[in-house]
Amino acid sequence: MHDITVAQSVAEEIIEKLRGKRPKSITVEMDVGALRFHDTTQVGFWLKELLRKEFGKKLRVSSKIGVLEAKIRCECGYEGPVEDIQTDHELMHQGIYTMKCPKCGSEDYELAQGNEIVLKKINVTE
Repeated sequence: MHDITVAQSVAEEIIEKLRGKRPKSITVEMDVGALRFHDTTQVGFWLKELLRKEFGKKLRVSSKIGVLEAKIRCECGYEGPVEDIQTDHELMHQGIYTMKCPKCGSEDYELAQGNEIVLKKINVTE
C-alpha cells in the first residue's frame, strides 16, 4: 500500500491539470528518494492504473522512475552519498532508519538528498 500513495499523489496532480481533457497518452518522469523505500515498479504500475481509471482503459501510460541516492552533509566536512543504511524492514516505510557518515562514523549529519519525490516531466498527447 505504501507505493500506491505516491502514485495517487502524482495521479491527482495530473488529473487536476487535465480536468475536462481526454488525453491519448501520458508519460511521467520522476525520481523518488532512496530513503522512502519505494518499489519503483509498483509506483509505475499504480500510476498507470489510476490514470487509466480516470481517463479510460485505452490511455497509453508510460513512466520512468529513478531513485535518488541518500546524501548527507556531516560536521566533519564530508558531503556525499551514504551506502550503509540500516533499517528494520517493518519500520522502513515509516521513515525510520539509521546511517552514519562514511568518513567519521558520526550519526550527526544533515540530510541533503534521499527523502524527496521529484516530478521531473509530464508529457501529454491529446
